This record gives sequence, C-alpha cells and structure tokens, in this order.
Amino acid sequence: MSVQPQYSSNINCVSGCVYSLLSFCGPIITLWSTASTEATTAFHSWLNLLASALGCFAWLLFSLSQLHGEAGQIVGAAAVVVNAIGFAFYAMYIVIKLAAADYLGTMACSGVILVFFGAYISAILVSVYGPIKRESREALIISFVPFVLQIISQVIPLVTVCSLLWSMIFPPENQQRPEHINRRKGRKKKKVSNFGLSLFWVAYCSMIYEHDFFQLANDVGAVLALLSMFLYLVYTLRPHDMDYPPAPAEV
Repeated sequence: MSVQPQYSSNINCVSGCVYSLLSFCGPIITLWSTASTEATTAFHSWLNLLASALGCFAWLLFSLSQLHGEAGQIVGAAAVVVNAIGFAFYAMYIVIKLAAADYLGTMACSGVILVFFGAYISAILVSVYGPIKRESREALIISFVPFVLQIISQVIPLVTVCSLLWSMIFPPENQQRPEHINRRKGRKKKKVSNFGLSLFWVAYCSMIYEHDFFQLANDVGAVLALLSMFLYLVYTLRPHDMDYPPAPAEV
C-alpha cells in the first residue's frame, strides 16, 4: 500500500523538475523562435530575469543548508541540482543582456562569467563536502535569507503587472503603439507557467522538508504568483484597441 504513493510522489517530483528545467530555457526558446536578439531581450525584461534568478538562488541556498540530514542522509538533492542549473542559466542571461545593451564589453563579460562560475562551483563544493547540519543554528539563520528572497522573487512580477494596470487606468497623454498581441499571449503563458511552478515547489517543500519557515515563504509566493497571473489576465484579455487611447486633441 505504501509503494503506490511513493511511486506517485517520485513521478510528480521528476515531472516538476523537468518542467522547471524547461522553463529555464525560456529565453533560448524565444531566441530560436524569433531569430532576433532584440525581440528576445524585449520579451524577457530585466525585472523578470532578476525575479527568476532570485527565486532559484533562494531555493538553492535553502536546499544546500538542508542537504545533510541525520546519519549522513542526503535530503532534497533534486532541489539543489535543478536550482543550481536554473540560477546559472539566469545569471548567464543577465550577463548576455548586459552585453547586448552595451553595458559591458566582451572581456568584461567573460571575466564576470568566469568569476561567477568560480565562486558558484566553490560554494557548492564547500556546501557538499563541508556540510551544514539541517538542524543546526547556522542552517536556521541561513534559511532566513531564502525566506526573504523567495517572497521578493514573486513581489517583483506583481509590481510589474500593477504598473501595466496603472497605465490602463491612467493612460499616457501621448499616443503610443500598443503592445504586440503575440507578445501579450506569450507573457500570459509565462504567468500561468510561473504559477504552476510555484505550486510544484510548494508541494516539494511540504513533501521533502519539515521547515515551516521556508514553507510559509513558498505559500506566500504561490499566492502572489496567483494574484500576478489573475491581474495579468485582466490586463491581457481586455479589448486590444483600448490599450492606449489616442492623445487628446490640442486646442
């Protein structure tokens, strides 16, 4: 009787991890489908990339602090691997976006990437081979940082959606070109995907960890993701010709 629930939880865990890994490839898929660096950088904004990177880093930091349980037991290795990959991807995207915007030269970007990966690999090696016990005071203190970062990672998308709604309620005085309908559809799917991922990590946290502190952060994050998705659906499902009304005629 206990085999079936365990099998189902393993299937759900693998499916959620694969889904997360695919979501990390979003900018690559956008670049492949549009064949345009400009369109890719426009679709994946600074704030969205930063929010995704913070979410991955929060989970990576928390899962590393909880990796070593009692009697040498390894806890939550999947969370470490998946979010380590995700954080590396989003850090790379941010560096590429900096280079595309001419904020960094080629040599500077290469140096930033090398320094990042050197520190990144060193941190993981220290966490794995110089373990912090999940019941220790140090692990509890470290978990406060992921708690804050996890909530911030969902507050950022909500703030961006609220700014869109604000522009709809109080349109700009000058006439602007409406957001392209295909881009709106893509971002709508992205909001739905973000909410689905947040639900998976809520379930993963409750199944793997006994940590009310970080569980609360994921619960709050899921609620914020749901609110962000709902508000963006309100924004994107309105009539397209009402995006930006014409500027008032000059007297």
